Amino acid sequence: MRLAPAILLVLALPAFAQQLTKQEAVKKLDEAFRKKDEILQLDAIEDSAHLEDTAVIQRISKGLRSNSPAVKSAAMRALGKMKHPSSLKALHGLYRSDTKLRKSDDLFVLLLKSIAQHGDKSSVRILSDNPYRGLTVANGTARIMGLSNIRVKESAEALIQAGRKSAGHGGSGALKTSAEWAGRFDMPFRTAMTILTGEDVGLSGVAWDEWWRKNRRTFKMSPERPKVPAGVQQYWEQYWRKPYYKDGEKPDRDPLGSPYGRNESPTADQVKAAVGNINEAFKTKDDQLRINAIQAAAGLVHPDIVRAISKGLRVNNKAVRLAAIDALGWMKHPDGLKQLHRMYRREKDLFRQEEVFAALLKAIGRHGHKSSIKVLSDNPYKGLTIHAGRARILGIGRIRHRDSVETLIQAMRLTGRRPRDWRMPDNPRFLEEANIAMTVLTGATPGTSKDDWQKWWRDNKRKFRMKKELPKIPKSYETRWEEYWNEPYGEGTQG
Repeated sequence: MRLAPAILLVLALPAFAQQLTKQEAVKKLDEAFRKKDEILQLDAIEDSAHLEDTAVIQRISKGLRSNSPAVKSAAMRALGKMKHPSSLKALHGLYRSDTKLRKSDDLFVLLLKSIAQHGDKSSVRILSDNPYRGLTVANGTARIMGLSNIRVKESAEALIQAGRKSAGHGGSGALKTSAEWAGRFDMPFRTAMTILTGEDVGLSGVAWDEWWRKNRRTFKMSPERPKVPAGVQQYWEQYWRKPYYKDGEKPDRDPLGSPYGRNESPTADQVKAAVGNINEAFKTKDDQLRINAIQAAAGLVHPDIVRAISKGLRVNNKAVRLAAIDALGWMKHPDGLKQLHRMYRREKDLFRQEEVFAALLKAIGRHGHKSSIKVLSDNPYKGLTIHAGRARILGIGRIRHRDSVETLIQAMRLTGRRPRDWRMPDNPRFLEEANIAMTVLTGATPGTSKDDWQKWWRDNKRKFRMKKELPKIPKSYETRWEEYWNEPYGEGTQG
């Protein structure tokens, strides 16, 4: 087994946010961006996000132009929570200027959600802008649910207009893909329209269109969210991760699991139709059709569909590659993992494409298979970024095998000091990820430092036996685990 001496180099990164004053925040942000260090920039943004001040926002906004997905994400999250006109203006500016962002669906979805968090009328135009261009399950849902958070009549009008163009709502068929795509947006659409209007017409887009035609002229938007059916309330709360009603309790958990659903026994006709749809999409060389076809078939677990989706791993378009990687990660079929491993070994320079590389590592880790330990601990200095390091650590944490523990312990032992201008703090940034992974694997909680874990391993190495079932872990760890994998704790890990 090849151990990874640098897997936990990321553990040497700064960890817990500090409460800075405005002056301290401005100074720290200026220094971080001057040094062009993603670690320093990430720290500075997170430590300053509580300050809704124009000068601070101006500096955090520099992170929106960063080449580091981690820094860009941190800036979006911070600006989404900062209820200040300058922060929303910066997010709008990014949407309008960075047209390539649509190729990185995770980042694009985060941008849409960050904009929608402000609940400002000016964002309706952005959230309804060309909704079928670069459409995915995630960004389509983000647009719909984003509009549900903006209580103006224009939000409902935008949703109805988008629905009229959708094949799934009886419209002109802007979604040119197989039948598996139909219905993907029914629940978010119903949720958004019910919350905006106070009426519940159900899941039918046609029914909503008819209701709007009858009521559009007389409809008045209530400034307060109305009382809604339990299912609508639950969907909204799970999406926004907060109570629907002012005095309500915080929802227990997010909607976890594959965004594509999972059918492990598709019929022969379903398989034939899905494979045919993918093949036809790839013949057209239309990247949007390719993404639609991949996502429409991703819930059907079958080797023929795996092979068809795997075509997306070899194209030059980043968005298509990310869609194929994500689909094969969620399918959790042996052939899918094999295709992901092949991609890792085939593309020696993939680490230069940070988003694709980190997504590949995460998809491999999602399978939780022993054969992936070698891959996840291979040459970790290549493309070592926050996202890649996190994918390696938490991916190994999904693999219930003694070698996973050995790999992480050895990596901790061999991790040295950072370069001289990187100060090694007492609480490294991703030590929490290492603690989570080790606790999931062992059930132990000896402490929070690498010394604690190494001592525990020395004392328990000989008698340690990996248990098949997952142990009970601290609630904060379970939450972090589920937020990262978007799966309930206890699913997806293997030996």
